[in-house]
Amino acid sequence: MKRLPCLLAGWLWFAITLGPVIGIIPVGDFAMADHYHYLPSIGLAMGLAWGIPSLIKPEVMRKKILFPAAITALIIMAVLTWKQCAYWRDTGSLFSHVLQVTAVPLIL
Repeated sequence: MKRLPCLLAGWLWFAITLGPVIGIIPVGDFAMADHYHYLPSIGLAMGLAWGIPSLIKPEVMRKKILFPAAITALIIMAVLTWKQCAYWRDTGSLFSHVLQVTAVPLIL
């Protein structure tokens, strides 16, 4: 941790801000609040963005490895975001998706 304090800082950011997402720290009337997931993700991104380049010393290797890896990661995240946005198009599609991915007991 002395060599790469950014990894510790990123991990602590993630761990502390995960509280509202998993329900340890209540936020409003929600038991869990997945719409706050972007806050913990900042910590992980910070640790990766500052830590990984420090591990790869030669500048040439950084350009050959990190640039294609970053472009690939961005493309994957863009595709997943596009897919997720389709669920949030309107209320009907959102609740339809919620019913498909969760087990809701029927009360008759």
